[in-house]
Amino acid sequence: MIRITRRVFTDLAFYMMGFGLFIGVVFPFFVMLLGVPASIAMQFWFFAVCVIAGIIVGAVNILLARSVVGSRLRSISARMR
Repeated sequence: MIRITRRVFTDLAFYMMGFGLFIGVVFPFFVMLLGVPASIAMQFWFFAVCVIAGIIVGAVNILLARSVVGSRLRSISARMR
């Protein structure tokens, strides 16, 4: 993976948000493959809600990673001192 910043969690946040945005953009096309008519799947509001949902999922993943992994790293770091 390409490093964007010097901080691992910041890089992870960028990748998680990017992946969430990607899924939000791709999802309306995927539901058309499942049989949902394009007249519904390509409506502005449906497309916008899918993108917003992807961004929310990315943000929640960031919070989970910082909470779970970050707390563990802080614990390990404290024991090393």
